[in-house]
Amino acid sequence: MRCEWQSFEYAGQDAVIVNAELVWQIIAAASVLGAVALWFTLWWLIPARRRFGGIWRWFLVAVIVLFFALPAPVPNYSDAEAPAFIVMIFETFFQRSGAPEESMRRLLSGTVILLLMSAGWWLLRRVIKR
Repeated sequence: MRCEWQSFEYAGQDAVIVNAELVWQIIAAASVLGAVALWFTLWWLIPARRRFGGIWRWFLVAVIVLFFALPAPVPNYSDAEAPAFIVMIFETFFQRSGAPEESMRRLLSGTVILLLMSAGWWLLRRVIKR
C-alpha cells in the first residue's frame, strides 16, 4: 500500500505542474479581457480630450495587466508562483513572518519599466507631431 501512495503522490505533483500552466493561461486571458473592459469603460467615461485621456488611460490599463500577469515566487513553496500583487498582499497582511520583499521588488521594477516606456512613447509622439 505504501508504494501506491508514493506513486499517487508523484502523479499528484505532475498534475499540479500541468494545472499551474493552465492557471497562468487563465490568468493571462482574464487579464486581457479585464484590460479591454477597463479600457472601454474609461474610454466611455473619460474622453481622450480630457486630462486623463490618451496615454494615461493606456498606462492605467497596462499597470492593471502588469499587476495580474507578473509572477512572483511564493515563499515556503518551491517552484510555486502567483501574481506578484497577490503574493505581496498575502505576505504583508496575512502572514506573521511574511516575506513580501521579492514581490514588491518585482512590482516596483515592472512599474518603473512601464512608466519609462510610457514616458518614451509620450515624448516620441510629441517629437513626431512637431
